[in-house]
Amino acid sequence: MKNEIARSTTKGMNEFNELFMLGERSIQQACEVYVKTIDLDKSAYKEFEKMFPTVPKLTWTCFEKIGRKQQIFQLLTDLSPAAQKITHFPYSVQERAYGQPVELLTKNCDTLKVAFHDLTKEQARQVFTKDHVRTIAEQRAWIENGIKGLESSNPKEEKLTYEVKNGLLIVLDKCSFNKDQLIKILADL
Repeated sequence: MKNEIARSTTKGMNEFNELFMLGERSIQQACEVYVKTIDLDKSAYKEFEKMFPTVPKLTWTCFEKIGRKQQIFQLLTDLSPAAQKITHFPYSVQERAYGQPVELLTKNCDTLKVAFHDLTKEQARQVFTKDHVRTIAEQRAWIENGIKGLESSNPKEEKLTYEVKNGLLIVLDKCSFNKDQLIKILADL
């Protein structure tokens, strides 16, 4: 029984892999056809959108980027923080960076090798700039800048409990007012 399940699982995994790879190649080719078509007829994109009304406009933009080799195919379906950060990298940098472990500098100045897809949103912000992977020295500067930024902010800043906007008093949090505060608020209205 266990052998049958194992064989069935292996067969299912192999079949899935084959179909998935075929799907990736087909979508890549479809993106290339899309680009050729809209290059020939500048208004053809409208017809594509009518033909596939459930495909969001942002996805059509991604299809065009993939067809023009401005974005690697994997970024179409990868919603990880690291993938979102490298979307705007040059194509060749996307290819080199995608899925590869990265060096991450900790606040204790230790260097860790972290899997691409294991990076948190904040770690991805630390490791990636708009157009490249930060070096350890760049990460150190980024961390130092963040710490100095935190130190320079005023920790005793009062929490805003209300605001006056367009002649309206908008209460943002539980609060109470004394007579002088009410007079000031009325004057601001």
